[in-house]
Amino acid sequence: MKITTPEQLGKVVGGYRIARIIQTAVKLRIFDYIRAGKPADAKTVALKAGFSYRGTDILLDALTALGLTTKTGNEYENSSLAEQYLVSNTTSMQIFSIDHAEHIYRRWAYLPESVHDGLPHNPEDNSVIKDAESNRVFIRAMHARGLERGRKMASAIDLSNVRRVADIGGGAGSYLIAFAEKIPEMEGVLFDLDLTLQTARDIIHEHDANLNFQLQECDIFAENTSFGNDFDLVLLSNIIHIVGPPENIRLFKHIKDAMNSRGRLIIQDFLLDDTATEPADAAFFAVNMLTGTETGRAWRETDVRDWLREAGFSSVERIDANTDSDVLIAR
Repeated sequence: MKITTPEQLGKVVGGYRIARIIQTAVKLRIFDYIRAGKPADAKTVALKAGFSYRGTDILLDALTALGLTTKTGNEYENSSLAEQYLVSNTTSMQIFSIDHAEHIYRRWAYLPESVHDGLPHNPEDNSVIKDAESNRVFIRAMHARGLERGRKMASAIDLSNVRRVADIGGGAGSYLIAFAEKIPEMEGVLFDLDLTLQTARDIIHEHDANLNFQLQECDIFAENTSFGNDFDLVLLSNIIHIVGPPENIRLFKHIKDAMNSRGRLIIQDFLLDDTATEPADAAFFAVNMLTGTETGRAWRETDVRDWLREAGFSSVERIDANTDSDVLIAR
């Protein structure tokens, strides 16, 4: 959105308040204590959860103002939306996405420092690749978004004669799962770090224990990385924004070596126009990568096309996969 009035400016600057209320309630699992049909007052919730009465009472009132809880007398219970999406045992993945958003919020608190020196500053930020629980939350959050994106992508691409598919840095294997729904006989290989693969195994098993997938531990950005060979399709989703041009060019070369003569590389990411200012969501995402990586950002589509040509790909086309990000196909 473009900010053109003082009123819009004031509303945007204060927008963190609502986000922070919801993130905090989910992080503290407040919605678990006031289930629909089982109302409880603030004192009861505070006692069970081990929180202060004052803090619990104020937070529950704010959630009621947002419509996520209802209040009758002194008792609260979840709205239908909160009951469906915001309790711990929900089948929805929304709770993991909000947990991840809470982590990102704390990272953005260091944005002034990151602008000053161009580096990440959150001391907890490497926990995603080092701490099992942080990694689990992150991978579950990415799966919540990735599975639906993958299904849309699989529907938009010609998959005839596709049998062997590699997912590079594929996290939960969400895209492999989506493509396997279209290609039952597909052989999939998921390349990622060991901690990530531990969660991926659980997620893949939850979808179908009989999926023909191999999970291979791999640092995808390492200089000596090899992804094998003879892949008909390689998926690279939400990866290129993590690192800079040299690392991405090297990665593209390793991927090209792993493809057969008919192979295609599918790149899905947030790409910018030539001005690097549009679309706005991609420009904001670049800020996110400033706070979290040493060299990453959202890249211009022209940059990515140049890197692919340097890596030896002969053609690149953009397709409309009806997702909230951009998709390129390189051959």
